[in-house]
Amino acid sequence: MKAEAAKKPKTVEQVKATVKDTVADVQLVLKSPNPNYDDPKFKQGVVILKKAKAYVKPICGGTWNEWSQTGVCQVCNDQVDRHEKGLHCSNGGHRICWKCMAHNIDWNALLKNDPQLFD
Repeated sequence: MKAEAAKKPKTVEQVKATVKDTVADVQLVLKSPNPNYDDPKFKQGVVILKKAKAYVKPICGGTWNEWSQTGVCQVCNDQVDRHEKGLHCSNGGHRICWKCMAHNIDWNALLKNDPQLFD
């Protein structure tokens, strides 16, 4: 039996490509006139993006929590009016949509602290 080779760590560009694909799957559902929030790829994408929430900071300096109230994304001003559309800050005043969250990840910190996050 052959020993498995050690997994080579992913580069920042490889992880970004994975996240880009994930965001594309999520955005496809969100842009639909009748979004299917039960779509398996959509649900999986949201789970993946939530794992990285510690690597994106709200402008108030808090942390990201589950969505709990309607508001607009702190970056693009799109509506974040359901938990399927993004996160809510711990101080209550800010939201972030999935697309902007993915574009604002601190990649160096993520890969230093949680390199397996997007495996």
